[in-house]
Amino acid sequence: MLPLVCRPTVMSIIDHTLNVLENARTIIREEKLNWQSAVIVELSAVLHDIGAVEAQKKHGSMEGRFQEQEGPAIVLGIMKKHDYEQSVIDRVCFIIAHHHTPEKN
Repeated sequence: MLPLVCRPTVMSIIDHTLNVLENARTIIREEKLNWQSAVIVELSAVLHDIGAVEAQKKHGSMEGRFQEQEGPAIVLGIMKKHDYEQSVIDRVCFIIAHHHTPEKN
């Protein structure tokens, strides 16, 4: 477990996610994305670090590569539960699995 001084606070995590979402919405607006692409970008923004807690549990670290390993399965469960189209699920999971290391695409 991370030392107390290194652990992100709930508010810092929420602030980070809201900042990423705000940036995503700017991209959506500036690039004039279609509805489906906008949904994918927004979902990816909100869910991008969802694997952090599981990464910490399994690997003792919230390092990006571990988040990329753990996040997609969590996202898959959430999105299937809410009946998203499989193509949207696949794309969001792909983004989550690569958001720290886009060069491995």
